[in-house]
Amino acid sequence: MSSVIAMDVPLELDLSALSRYLYQSGLPHRIVESAGRQLVYVASEADARHVCDVYDGLQEGVLEASPVKTRSKSISSRPTFLQLMSKVPVTLVVIVLCFSVTAAMWFSEDSVIALFAFQEWVLSGREWVPLSLQETLASGQLWRLLSPIFLHFSILHLVFNTLWMWELGKRIEISLGGFSLLSIVIITGVCSNLGQYFYGGAGLFGGLSGVVYGLVGFIWLSQKLLPARGMHMPDSLFYALVGFMFIAMTGVLELLGMGSIANAAHVAGLVAGLVLALLEFIYSISFNKEARH
Repeated sequence: MSSVIAMDVPLELDLSALSRYLYQSGLPHRIVESAGRQLVYVASEADARHVCDVYDGLQEGVLEASPVKTRSKSISSRPTFLQLMSKVPVTLVVIVLCFSVTAAMWFSEDSVIALFAFQEWVLSGREWVPLSLQETLASGQLWRLLSPIFLHFSILHLVFNTLWMWELGKRIEISLGGFSLLSIVIITGVCSNLGQYFYGGAGLFGGLSGVVYGLVGFIWLSQKLLPARGMHMPDSLFYALVGFMFIAMTGVLELLGMGSIANAAHVAGLVAGLVLALLEFIYSISFNKEARH
């Protein structure tokens, strides 16, 4: 998950032909003004080298960018919904898994919960009791660190989470790629589950909300630190979602009949997303300094 500076040139240099050529060839890039310079950002070192080759080719006349398309043509060339779906497979897989697990619970709730719960539950006498996290992991059931994110105990909770997953997940996946989004989902999912377990103790919990808050934190801080990424989240939306999280922590929503809320999972997911964005920024800065040398 790196942002590489392909070119660092004066403002006076006209990069319109370069940008047009890269756009027409489908290479994601962003040109940003910073401290009186133009910075061309791309996703990888390979893309950076390609940008330099394209620029040289344009300067030498070997390559030529086509004229800008008319507005009517550009509108007709916008991707369809199916084309958009093909670009965000990880986002779709997460959503489909959430719906599939919920549907399976309708037919066999106990067995599904037993498989996806954070801890393994065993029958002791006439009661089901959870094994400790250490015992569960020692038996090789490592998937349980993540699997509760696919459990939802109400349709409203499922729809709310998957709508946010679609809105936020596709932004990250289109900008950074499927592997980056998958990594963020796994890390924020595990962190949110661990946070809920260590705060709330042994018990049954689930939901994608911790991951959603992780995506919120990642996108919001990334746009502050690495604006070249093109991901955007209004500050008002970020503050509204964080405000909702703090309201839920007061217990008011439970009194209103909205059920038990895994507040620790929300907080842990948000913090994990913010930390990931910060680590990515630090890595990007150090990587670009090495590239310049």
